Amino acid sequence: IFLSYILVKSFKEDVMKEKYLALVNQSFVYLTLSLAFLLPVFFVPVTTEYYEFNKLALSAVITALMVVLWCVKMLIDGKFEITKAPVNLPILLLVAVYAISTYLSISKYTSVFGSYGRWNNSVIVAVICALLYFVVSVNITSKDAIKKVIFAFAGGATLSSLVVILSYAQVYVIPAAFTHFRNFSLAGSALAASGISALAVIILFSELLGCKKMIAK
Repeated sequence: IFLSYILVKSFKEDVMKEKYLALVNQSFVYLTLSLAFLLPVFFVPVTTEYYEFNKLALSAVITALMVVLWCVKMLIDGKFEITKAPVNLPILLLVAVYAISTYLSISKYTSVFGSYGRWNNSVIVAVICALLYFVVSVNITSKDAIKKVIFAFAGGATLSSLVVILSYAQVYVIPAAFTHFRNFSLAGSALAASGISALAVIILFSELLGCKKMIAK
């Protein structure tokens, strides 16, 4: 009887563990999809700078949530995993270089947080990008989830490009007056929208090429 009780209890614990892990993994997918789609189009017209700063804030919030979920997953699963990839060491070295240059910087505040309109050169951005890479590479591994993320990013990039094209044609889809000018872009500028679109095309082309190779095999 005691042995049966232990086996039943162990089985129930395993079932609950699998349920919690499935919920956490699903949360990773939803958060990654949200970030992939929103990054090209997200802006908040209540801050001093509407676009880049808010995209950075969005990335920081979602990355922080995923790091917390990753810690929860490790506690539930009882093990620490990290994806082995050639880019792991270069990314860590890049963050280390940012940290050293920040320590030796004359203006440490600017090096840590960046300056107005130039947040992308800060150590905060380097850390966020590194954390995002490691969290996503470990927890988004299924081909189906990866495809969804790619198409979500492509959808956001397409919407961003469409707004630029319509704005250039003086067709304004957003009612707010500050958007009623040529070259208005959800990405922050027409150049940024072009870069995002080019990246989306490259990723989609790579995915399509990979699918064709699999079919050929």
